[in-house]
Amino acid sequence: MIDEQLCACGCGETPRCKTSRFVPGHHRRGMIGPLHPLWKGEIRKDGRVKVYRREHPRADRNGYVQRAWLVAEAMLQRALFPSEIVHHKNRVKDDDHQLNLQVLPSRSAHMRLHGVEDGTWRRFQRFHGEQHGMAKLTDVDVLTIRRLYTTAFTKQLARELGQRYGVGATHIRKIWRGTLWMHDLEPSQC
Repeated sequence: MIDEQLCACGCGETPRCKTSRFVPGHHRRGMIGPLHPLWKGEIRKDGRVKVYRREHPRADRNGYVQRAWLVAEAMLQRALFPSEIVHHKNRVKDDDHQLNLQVLPSRSAHMRLHGVEDGTWRRFQRFHGEQHGMAKLTDVDVLTIRRLYTTAFTKQLARELGQRYGVGATHIRKIWRGTLWMHDLEPSQC
């Protein structure tokens, strides 16, 4: 009787060749996370510390979760909402102490916070009217166009005003309808 060697993963199958210890594809089976011989407990990626928690809802495909998320959830005593962002106050991504973490409701709030800290918040603001860098019309031009709308509206007039101010007739009609330049304009600006 020939002794058949079974697969080393413990599945009970026999390898194809006598010199092989594993059935094809079984050599890494069960070597995930703490079962892997090179397991160190956590990994650092992009400066962030990740911990192996396969059962966590925010775990990546390899089963790792950012340690900052785990600390924030322990602080709040609840799971983080999908939209919530964990901010590192001192901007050191691997410093996950409770006093260094702040949970923000959204990415936009996080960007706003960074902009305020950097003094660059103005570049995130939305500018309206003349203050917008790409504006072709001034507030006075828009008030003039709206005043003409109250007197007579024709497609020909929209084309002429568009040529005069360097914009399309559609742009003029949208100003008349109030779908463009919706911010408040003072009549005294005219």
